[in-house]
Amino acid sequence: MDLFPTLSELIGAALPSDRIYDGVSLTPLFEGGELTRPELERFYYYNCENLQAVRVGDWKHLSTDPAEHNNVAAEHPERVSEMMALAEQTREELGEYMKRGSEQRATGTLFLEVPILSNHTTDWANLSDAEKGRAKTEFPRGHASRKKEEQAISRRGRRESRPRLVSEICH
Repeated sequence: MDLFPTLSELIGAALPSDRIYDGVSLTPLFEGGELTRPELERFYYYNCENLQAVRVGDWKHLSTDPAEHNNVAAEHPERVSEMMALAEQTREELGEYMKRGSEQRATGTLFLEVPILSNHTTDWANLSDAEKGRAKTEFPRGHASRKKEEQAISRRGRRESRPRLVSEICH
């Protein structure tokens, strides 16, 4: 995402050199300028943990067919093969559902001992205090949150027997 390079530039902080960044600062856009992305830069679209699309340049003429009404794959079988190979390479590097990639960064969390769940309150409601760990005491929920939780459970009509992991929600 381009937020980190953008915010770093805005506050005058250099980007750390110990990692790879796949974004660029958006600050030129604030002044009516252009971004400095290479024309053939790769763009990967993940839905949860599933690679859904790979884009490299404007080979499908998206500038003239933004809704992609015309399927040009049959006219460019070599390009489709290249893109499929790139998608497979990307899955190996960045991961796919239930498969960690060789270059995949760990999911960020404040509490390493707490499982990564969805943000849905009914998922957290089923955890014991021990399972919630420090998240229970450092981020206690107030009365309004409990009321919302009860309404959500009521709308769903049932309470899950266990919390849903993010990977389960996405499938």
